[in-house]
Amino acid sequence: MDDPAPKENSIIPDNGWVHSANRLPVEVWHKILRIAISFPLLPRDDDDHLECEQIAQFNCETVANYKASETVRTQLRLVCRSWDHFLEEFSDRLVHLNTAAPDGHWPPVKRRNRVVRIEGIHSLSCNCTPTPCWPCFTDYLDSSTWDLDIAPRIHKVRTEYLPLLGNECNAISYPYTWSDQLLDPVRFSCVTFLTRVGDNRSGIPTSAVISDFYRGLTYLETSIITLHDPSNIFRLPHLRYLSISISTIESTASSVPIGQWDLPVLRYLILTLPRYMVEGTLDVQLLVDQIGLPVEVYPQIQLFYLFQKTVISFK
Repeated sequence: MDDPAPKENSIIPDNGWVHSANRLPVEVWHKILRIAISFPLLPRDDDDHLECEQIAQFNCETVANYKASETVRTQLRLVCRSWDHFLEEFSDRLVHLNTAAPDGHWPPVKRRNRVVRIEGIHSLSCNCTPTPCWPCFTDYLDSSTWDLDIAPRIHKVRTEYLPLLGNECNAISYPYTWSDQLLDPVRFSCVTFLTRVGDNRSGIPTSAVISDFYRGLTYLETSIITLHDPSNIFRLPHLRYLSISISTIESTASSVPIGQWDLPVLRYLILTLPRYMVEGTLDVQLLVDQIGLPVEVYPQIQLFYLFQKTVISFK
C-alpha cells in the first residue's frame, strides 16, 4: 500500500472531520455551523410583531449578541481548514455607519460585499461601564468629536465603502446621510429589511420610491406626514410587517384619499403618533378596508409617555 501523501504545513490542522466518508455529509456540517454562529440580523417569517421589533433594535444587547456570535465563529475556524474556509464567508455581517466613528464606520470591514446589515443610527445610548461596548458609541458620546472631520468621513464612506456593497446586503437601517446611494434597484434588489425612512425628513425616499426600489421588502419602518394623502403609495407584494409613524392627523374626518395600499401578504400594521395628537381623527377602519385583508386581531391601542401605538394583526 502506498504511503499517504504528506499534508501541507498549516497552523490549522485538518482532521478530516468534514470530508470523512464515515461522518456526516458536508451539507449537514454547514447547517450545524450556520446555527452555531447564528445572529438575528433579520426577522423570520414566523416572528410576531414584538419579536420583529426586538430584532430591529440596535443597542448594547445587539452588540453583545453579535460579539458572541463572532467569538464562536473565530473559535470554530481553528478546528480545520474546511471549517476555516467555510466560516470565513460569514465575516463582516454587521456594520455601523457613523460619522463620529473611525473611517465613518465600525467595525473595520475586510469584505464589503459580504455585509448583510447596515446600521446608520446616530442617537445611541450606552450605559456599559467602564467604557461603552461598541467603539463608535464612545466617539458619539464625546461631543467634541461631532464636528471634526465629518465631511471627509462622509466622502470616504460614499466613495470607498458604499460602492462595494453587494447583493448579500439584506438590511438597511437609518440610512439618512447615505439615502441617495442606498437607492439602487439593481445593487440592493435583495434588501428585505428597511427601517427609519419616510417622508418626514428632507431627502428621504417617499413610499412610492420605496415601492419601486425595494420590491422584495418583508419588513418596513417608515413615516408619512398624514394618512389622508393620495401620494401615499405602498405596493409591496412580499411585505409582512409595516410600521408607520404619522406626524399629522386631521382634526375632522377628511375626504382626501389615503393613497394606494397594495399589500397582499401583510401580517402586522403598526401605526404610531404623538400623544398630543390623539384627539384628532385617525380613521383606522378606512385604512384596513383599503388594504382589504381579513383582520385577525382588531386594533390594539398602546399608550406610552410620548406616543400612542395602534397594532393591527391580519390573517
